[in-house]
Amino acid sequence: MGSEYIAELIDDLNREQQGLMKIIMGFEAEEIEEMWGDLTPWNTLLTFEKVKGEGSRGEITDIQVSNRLTTDGLLHRKERVLKNIEKIRSRGSVDIKKAMEKWVELFYEDYFVEDLMEMRGEADQEIFLLEKLFKWADRKGNPSGLSDGEEVMLETIRGWTKEKRVKFGLIVIQMKKMAEYHYNFGWTFDVLKEYLASASSIIQKRFRAYKEGTLTRKSLGIFTGSKKVIKHDWEELKKMMEDEGFTGEEIEDFHKNHYIARAGEKRKKTKVNKKKKKKKKEKKKNTKKKNKGNSTKKVQRGGVCPCAVPLYTTIAPYAATVASAVGLYSL
Repeated sequence: MGSEYIAELIDDLNREQQGLMKIIMGFEAEEIEEMWGDLTPWNTLLTFEKVKGEGSRGEITDIQVSNRLTTDGLLHRKERVLKNIEKIRSRGSVDIKKAMEKWVELFYEDYFVEDLMEMRGEADQEIFLLEKLFKWADRKGNPSGLSDGEEVMLETIRGWTKEKRVKFGLIVIQMKKMAEYHYNFGWTFDVLKEYLASASSIIQKRFRAYKEGTLTRKSLGIFTGSKKVIKHDWEELKKMMEDEGFTGEEIEDFHKNHYIARAGEKRKKTKVNKKKKKKKKEKKKNTKKKNKGNSTKKVQRGGVCPCAVPLYTTIAPYAATVASAVGLYSL
């Protein structure tokens, strides 16, 4: 049975949704079928000979390996998958993630058998062999049981520099990881996650616009305040998402990973800012006290300058003494 007929076996989908599901899942299914058709893991590894790494340290990234395994076939299909996910939700209430998981289950049960399963098994076995060859490359002699072709592969690896062996050894691990990623339709499910996050964000913005006139915090789009207020807001937002067709599982995921997480992050940020302001204020106050103390000590060490004493305080005692001597105060 061809993979294009799998969606028809999913009872939760109506006829139109089945057609859309065929498109959504079909892109990655096609790449899985052709993943090891033209190139073996060893030949795929050699294609990275002149490829420049796009990682922060110049290393080959998982995305680069993924694109090589799928011949870049998925790069230009993301927008189409997103649009069809939106369409399938608008054609009736459905738990699309559950429907996709059912599609994958049927794909492996009813379709991905015999020749395709054999091709996948051979590729997995060769990747396992390559991992062993890279470990044996630093040892003397060849392990027993290698075929002529495998001995050639081992000698080729030994002829590389240590730096190149490390680089290509990591790529082998990445090929194993990304092949498994695509076998599980990881790319398609990641597109679904992106759509759900985006759709939830739109609902959340709409909710903020609806509430912004009540409190200042709403105009900022921040879900903070007492637990009672947050709970009340969530009930309203939850109802809006239900009206938009979000499933219970999707709403729960949004509540846990976006709504509560964002509120907690904002509270933490606010708390940190308050601490910084308080610390800055205390520092300024202590600096002021320190400067004042230094000024007082300086005056005490230097004594009092006579010129700074008012004139009447210096002349009066002297005048009194003179007056007493001449009898002016002897009445």
